[in-house]
Amino acid sequence: ALKVVGTSVDNERVTGVLVAGEPARSVRGDFAEWEIELPADVVASSELTAAAMDDSGNMEPRPHVFMPSGDVKPS
Repeated sequence: ALKVVGTSVDNERVTGVLVAGEPARSVRGDFAEWEIELPADVVASSELTAAAMDDSGNMEPRPHVFMPSGDVKPS
């Protein structure tokens, strides 16, 4: 598994964050800080994306793209 953490800021309230298509969990105020633990089979994809959504339903137009490195063990 891989724990992914991040931060979000918007001029409106952030209502959600998707990482590899899965909803992250807010850990501080309207997704100002968020986290998600992804299973190894999801992490095995060549790249992962993370994108935020705001109160008006706008999705981040250019999601963050990252590639996990190292060995990810099944949990």
